[in-house]
Amino acid sequence: MGHTSSRSKHSKESLGIESTLAPPLFSLTEDLWSYFASFLELKQLGMIQGASRSIHTLLWSRGPINEMRFPKQTTDENLKFYLGKQFSLHYLSFSECTLLTPSSLKYVKLHPELRSLDLTSFTKSEATTEDLSHLATLTNLRKLFIPSQIKVIQDTLSNLQPLSTLTHLYLPFSKITDKDATYFSTLTNLKFLNLGGCFSLTDEALSNISSLVHLQDVNIGGWGITETGITDKGIEPLVHLRNLKSLNLYNCTKITNQTLILLNSIPNLKQLDISCCPKITDQGLLSLNSTLKTLNLGGCKSLTNDGLENLKHCKNLKTLNIGGWTSTVAHFSDGLVAIAVLTSLKDLKLYNCVELTDQSLVNISSLNNLTSLDISCCGLITDEGIKKINSLRLIEHLNLGGCRGLSNGCLNDIGGWTKLVTLNLGGWGSAVAQFDDNGIKSLSNCTRLEELNLYNCKGVTNDGIMELQKSITKLQNVDAPHLKEVA
Repeated sequence: MGHTSSRSKHSKESLGIESTLAPPLFSLTEDLWSYFASFLELKQLGMIQGASRSIHTLLWSRGPINEMRFPKQTTDENLKFYLGKQFSLHYLSFSECTLLTPSSLKYVKLHPELRSLDLTSFTKSEATTEDLSHLATLTNLRKLFIPSQIKVIQDTLSNLQPLSTLTHLYLPFSKITDKDATYFSTLTNLKFLNLGGCFSLTDEALSNISSLVHLQDVNIGGWGITETGITDKGIEPLVHLRNLKSLNLYNCTKITNQTLILLNSIPNLKQLDISCCPKITDQGLLSLNSTLKTLNLGGCKSLTNDGLENLKHCKNLKTLNIGGWTSTVAHFSDGLVAIAVLTSLKDLKLYNCVELTDQSLVNISSLNNLTSLDISCCGLITDEGIKKINSLRLIEHLNLGGCRGLSNGCLNDIGGWTKLVTLNLGGWGSAVAQFDDNGIKSLSNCTRLEELNLYNCKGVTNDGIMELQKSITKLQNVDAPHLKEVA
């Protein structure tokens, strides 16, 4: 299918580095490429090596380089070459690098003025005590991203204690233990802490963050199908975080309604993720903070239609997920009438609510501020159900994937939703969606549409897609793996 080509956009003080040549060649911003156009002609003659030397000789004389991002081909040797230069660097990203090893961190320490360091996708090796000790020199660092690929092992986190200026720390999937977590208490300026998927941590670890009064965003959830060991007791220290705005407790399967009672005392809580927490019940929802703007209850299998009545006091909600999960269905149907009062909602997810019917959708037809709606894998929804929500004309993102009861008929109504940007009409698994070329013609008035998912829409052909793209010039991203690439 046609795809929009994407290019990284950097500021004039930002550089991307292409490291497939020796010495590596800078991938410059457009204004710099224009300036060095004469050098680029040398690439076809195989003489780019000398040109690149000339280019970075001039670049180092330009003054401070605020931001540098490296591509995935970058090696330790490339890093030594570039970071060994004397220049001021504030933001350094290895967000695509997969060839670097933790030992290359010794080159990062040459830039103590760094304020943000992103090691996302950095390596698949374990970082030793010596490796992380190099980061201790970065005493101006504000943001540090150490992803799961760098397996932070026990007793190495203490090397980061000099980084008291940190405001953002991301350590997802680390092997750190409760003992390592004592380090957190030294980060008195911390605002964002991501410990998602750190499965070795227990309630004891959370006692070390209760004094971090500036914390605004905390993730201590699980990941995938793996649950955490956090219980209600572990949540108790969090009530002291009066500035906390966002909390992720996904798949904390041991927490109960007591956790929601505790969290109710946090005055500024705006976002709460308690998805896949099976011990949260209808009664617990009564204790939810009325200040919440985003609430994720997806996969909370103990909730019923009656529980939705207990959300009525959450009138500030803008994003609500009450859907199922990959292997968990949600059983809401008539209960949707209760959320009709949540008129501030902009994003509603009802994925895998297998009991939803056309009549159920009547109850959300008054949510006129909705811009995003997900009713995927709701097999009882038919074309008639889409007619009942035809008044929701502000919808920009609509997910109908896996709704096997839909056919071309509903596309006549959807074709009037002229603000649509993304639309999913695909099948699910081995299920075939009942749409064809004649049906998708009805979307020709959706001139803002950029992404269209037609997975397993076997009735749609290349000709049908190309004809639609004539009417919708922005439609460049079409997912239809059953077809060959559209020219």
